[in-house]
Amino acid sequence: MYTYDENDQLIQLQKGAYVYDYTYDAQGERVKQIKSDIRECPMTLWYDYTLSLEFDDVSEKEVEDSFDILRDQVRKKKAKR
Repeated sequence: MYTYDENDQLIQLQKGAYVYDYTYDAQGERVKQIKSDIRECPMTLWYDYTLSLEFDDVSEKEVEDSFDILRDQVRKKKAKR
């Protein structure tokens, strides 16, 4: 199976058990190829820091950095355990 982008460049090729992903630079030259084996089962891990927190726990904290909010949420989750 072949997949092309809007510039008619091949961006993905599936051949047998392998998938090849291609990346191009601004001039249209291929600069990267990634070969993946579809028989392998990669795992994606997602983190949800806001699921069990009350809205007030997040909204009342004044922060300049969004990472401060995440750190605060993790601390509160650990304290609730």
